[in-house]
Formats: sequence, structure tokens, C-alpha cells
Amino acid sequence: MTQIGVLVGNPRPASRTLHAALALREALASTLGVPVEGPVVEAADLAPAVFTDPDTVRAALDTLGQADVLVVATPTYK
Repeated sequence: MTQIGVLVGNPRPASRTLHAALALREALASTLGVPVEGPVVEAADLAPAVFTDPDTVRAALDTLGQADVLVVATPTYK
């Protein structure tokens, strides 16, 4: 089964960037004719663990590595 993972680089959790990435995943899944499933990782959730708990970060990256397709979304700033 095809899994579409999502990695969001916005420093704020539950951001518009996340919603855009999830919408893209849904559209992609619809186009491919596969269920909408796969890991979703937000950098905002991982930020506290970067220096204190590398195992948490590694586990999140390993989970994303299981996806067949990866949607990566980051905000842009002027």
C-alpha cells in the first residue's frame, strides 16, 4: 500500500503550512487512487527534542523513511 508522508518545517504547530501539506497529500492520494495515510511530522513538535532527545528525532525520521512519497512543506518569509 502506498504511504504518503508529510514533513512540515513551520516553527508553529498546526500551521497553515501543515494544512496546505495535508491538502496536497489528499489530492495526491486521490490522483493515485490510494487511501490517505502515512506519517505526519511537524518540525515544531520535534524542536525541543533536537538537543535533548535525539532518539525521538531519529524515530520520526525513520517513520518518514517508510513512506513511498514524501510531501515536504516549509513556510516562506519576505
